[in-house]
Amino acid sequence: MNRVSSSGTSGASFFTGKIANQIRDINGNYIAVAARGNLFLTYAPGDEYWVPHNRGSSRRIQNMGFIQNDIKNGTYTHSLTATHSLLLTHFYSLLLTHSYSLTLTHSYLLTHSGIWMSLNGGTVLKTPPNPDLNQIDLENLFQPCKINSGGYGIIDITWQDEKNVWAVGGSGVIFKSEDGGNTFKFNDNAKDIPGNLYRLPYLLLPTHSLTLTYSLTDLLTLTHSLTGLLTYSLTLTLT
Repeated sequence: MNRVSSSGTSGASFFTGKIANQIRDINGNYIAVAARGNLFLTYAPGDEYWVPHNRGSSRRIQNMGFIQNDIKNGTYTHSLTATHSLLLTHFYSLLLTHSYSLTLTHSYLLTHSGIWMSLNGGTVLKTPPNPDLNQIDLENLFQPCKINSGGYGIIDITWQDEKNVWAVGGSGVIFKSEDGGNTFKFNDNAKDIPGNLYRLPYLLLPTHSLTLTYSLTDLLTLTHSLTGLLTYSLTLTLT
C-alpha cells in the first residue's frame, strides 16, 4: 500500500494501519474504509492486493457501501428448499399422508448499482453504475446527492429497490429518497430516539406463490408460509 497522509495516499512507501469498516457485495468485491477516514481501499476477485484511493474531498469518510449490494448491473439469484410432511384428517379418519420437497429459485435483474459514500457533516455521494475498482482516480466518479442532514452524519444507506432508498445516521435521523438516491427527504419516524442509527439491512423481499392440487372427496385449502430471504405462499387445494 502507498504512504498515507492526512489528505490521502501518496509516495511509494509501505504502510500498515487499521480499517473502520469492510463490506462485500454479492460478487465478492470489497470496500474498506480507513479508520481515520482519509482514504478507502477496494479489492476485486482475482486482484493480488488491495488498491488504495483518496477520498476526493476535504471531509473525512463516514462510511461506504454498494448500491443494491452489487457494484455492477447483474443478476441476483436466490434458491430456497423446504421439505414438509402433510397429514390431513376428516372426522377423525386419515385422508392423506404426503411428504414433499420444494426448491424455489428466483432471479432479479439489478439495473441500478455502484458505490455510495457518506462524509462527515452529512454529505452523501454515489457513483454511476459499473465503476472500475482498479481505476486510479475512482474518487472522481462520485457525484453529490441532494440531502439536508442538518450537519448530522449519515452512517448507513440501503437501496430498497431502484427508486426507494433509506439513509440513517446520528441522533436518530432517517431520510428517504424516491428517485434512486438523487434527492433525500427527512423522515420523522425516529425523531424521538435518543441515539444514533447505525445499520440498515439490505432489503429484497418479494413474495411469490405456488399452488399444488390433489384429488379428494372434500374441498380443503391450506396456506403455508416458507420463511427465508424471500417469502413464499404455498397453497394446497384438495378436491
